[in-house]
Amino acid sequence: MSVDDGAAGTNDTNGNGGVGDAGRAAGSPAAVRRLTTPEALELADLAARFDDLQTVLRCCERLVSELAAGGGDPDDLALETFWTTAVVSYARCFSTGTTATGLTADDVTATGLPGDVLDWHRVLLQLRDHYADPASAEEPSADEGPRPPVVG
Repeated sequence: MSVDDGAAGTNDTNGNGGVGDAGRAAGSPAAVRRLTTPEALELADLAARFDDLQTVLRCCERLVSELAAGGGDPDDLALETFWTTAVVSYARCFSTGTTATGLTADDVTATGLPGDVLDWHRVLLQLRDHYADPASAEEPSADEGPRPPVVG
């Protein structure tokens, strides 16, 4: 197993970075170690994906309550914020980056949810691309018509 030795300083006599027991918050660990085994890194990545899915859930709950709230029009800025955060957080769960623990389309279909879940999944990933890539945001709207070619 590969871990940092946590050496904190030359005058550290109690192994917790020179902070006495009275200086620690209740329930905090006496020492923190960085685990760099492949299993530990995979677990950390899965925990991050779980956090992203929790963010998606909280954003969707806030969207529903904002839309269901009486008293006039919903706050457009809040709706856009919750929706964009939900879409970006959802899509991040499917990125592989430097690890191989990203969720896949097979994971989506394995949920057993009724309907075209794979089609919705693809739409959400396309929306993320639209939000994240400034070039895709430059598409002309339907009332603008096609843009003339750039000559240069």
